[in-house]
Amino acid sequence: MSSPKDMFPAYILDGVRRKFDLPPIFFLDLCPMFPPVVVISDPKIARKITLEDRAPRCPGVFQPLKPAATRRWIETLSRDNWVKNHALFGVSFTAAHFVRMIPRMSEDLGPMVQMLVQYSQTGQVFKMEKMAKLAILEMTGRAIFARQLGTFADHSEWSAAYDGAVSFISAARNPFKRPFIMGKWRKRCQVFHALIREEICACFREQTSKVRPKPSLLHSSFTAYLGDKLPQFLSSQCQNGEMSEEYVQELVSSCAGAFLAAVSGSAALSYCLMLLHQHPNIARRVQAEHDDIFSSDRNITLQLLKMNPERLNQLVFTLAVVKETLRLFSMGVILRQPSSDTVISNDGQIYSLRDHIVVLFHTAMHRRPDLFPEPDKFDPDRFMPGSRPKVPSDAWRPFEKGRGNCTGQELALVQLKLVLLLVVREFDFELAYESRSSRGPDIYGGPAYVTLSGTGPGPAG
Repeated sequence: MSSPKDMFPAYILDGVRRKFDLPPIFFLDLCPMFPPVVVISDPKIARKITLEDRAPRCPGVFQPLKPAATRRWIETLSRDNWVKNHALFGVSFTAAHFVRMIPRMSEDLGPMVQMLVQYSQTGQVFKMEKMAKLAILEMTGRAIFARQLGTFADHSEWSAAYDGAVSFISAARNPFKRPFIMGKWRKRCQVFHALIREEICACFREQTSKVRPKPSLLHSSFTAYLGDKLPQFLSSQCQNGEMSEEYVQELVSSCAGAFLAAVSGSAALSYCLMLLHQHPNIARRVQAEHDDIFSSDRNITLQLLKMNPERLNQLVFTLAVVKETLRLFSMGVILRQPSSDTVISNDGQIYSLRDHIVVLFHTAMHRRPDLFPEPDKFDPDRFMPGSRPKVPSDAWRPFEKGRGNCTGQELALVQLKLVLLLVVREFDFELAYESRSSRGPDIYGGPAYVTLSGTGPGPAG
């Protein structure tokens, strides 16, 4: 069966790998369109590239995201040790920090639950990926700004601005279309960035007033900035206690990048719900865990979250479901550019990576039967504590590892577990693809697959 034309290229490449039974290391000559590529799905070699050699990201890999992601953000990602000294992420991007935000996040998701209730009563068909995107946006806004963005409201300013900023990403990957869309796309991105700037300035005014600020990433960054603990941005050099323009630009670019990255979690959430629908026995185990750790009553669950948000960390099987979903449906491809003297070895052979681009192929690695027995099976138990066989070291890497890993992985896991807690017991989801729709390849989840934009699953055909 031919693949849908908008399928994410990594899944097409995995189909080629399976058809020709290619080894964990293989080379592709894409000249003249692209430099020579070495595709790696071996965890030990991936570890060498990322943790030992610390190969940087491939230049230009984020270029198709401009101007939704600013040039400043893209350049920042290429720096070594960029997280440690970053104005936003180097301060408090930790699991413990996000746990404190869980009570407010759960309240912010109230409109989502109400909307799902309405859909269940009317039988209206809706796109889960869109619903998931609004939920992830809302929770990310809470983490950054410490306030509810209102993404579920009719004519939401935030959801409209975000949609405008990402609306042309897929088309922008086509070099023949890109010149014709840039003018309109740039204007929409300016609206998105202006909204972020406005919120940053409002948060800073609150920080410097007598009002006690709520916990947020910006609050932590402002505290470090005002204490001259960000060496690249010294508040003592600014007049009247205002933020320097350079610091504001850094925050705007960082917040925009954080929103763009976070919403990829909407695809993971959509797949979680799809897989639970397809595997009712596993869904019942998730529901039982939620009842045991929290309560069968949603209001009591919300109260328990408010009193003890750390309780969310006790959802061990729910986390295993999330991890297994991310194994089956990785949301990206990692490109690295190793130094000219980098070599790798496999089966007694030594290969030079001079002038090559390295593709760390998570999609293939996560579906290798020698690493994950029955690799196409949805089996969350493989991620349960004490499971046998144990998941090999460095084999599960949806957030990547080492230099250039996903700094938002802790936030993403909190978000996914929280949404599942609030909806899995309350609602039964059913797939609503039209019967005449052609099915995608089974290894891609049947009627759903990751699209070229990488933001979520779509119906095949």
